[in-house]
Amino acid sequence: MQANKLTISANQEKSLSKSQAKFNKLVAEIEKLKVKKVTLEQQIKDVEITVHKKVLPLIFESKEVTFTMLKNIDSAFDNFKLAKGEQEAIARFIVTTIREMSSMLNQMGEDTSEMNELSAKYKYILGDDFDDDDDDDEEDMISEAFKNIFGFK
Repeated sequence: MQANKLTISANQEKSLSKSQAKFNKLVAEIEKLKVKKVTLEQQIKDVEITVHKKVLPLIFESKEVTFTMLKNIDSAFDNFKLAKGEQEAIARFIVTTIREMSSMLNQMGEDTSEMNELSAKYKYILGDDFDDDDDDDEEDMISEAFKNIFGFK
């Protein structure tokens, strides 16, 4: 990547004004930054490839394992007599876990309707005692970060 350069030979350096010398330094700095930019762009591409090849499959596997665990907890919740405090603790765990998973998976275009149905069941159990509106700003920030970094919609 060669750019047109304005260069002054060494014997002409002495006759340069301060502003000309400063200009030459700035041009040299711009060239260094261009090389650094190209290097960083390649590193970003390498990270994106790694994310798509290694991280995304782990996220999908984690989703499946976590949702299976939540369905098993749901089944146990329905089949065992639990104290009110235990019911609320389980309901909070399920709703919170699904909220965390759904936020990321929605950004990746994944269907979370089955998870949302399960979450709704436990939000209903918690009633007014559970308010997840406080986490909206954090969710929006995480969603925006995923959009910007990985291009998820």
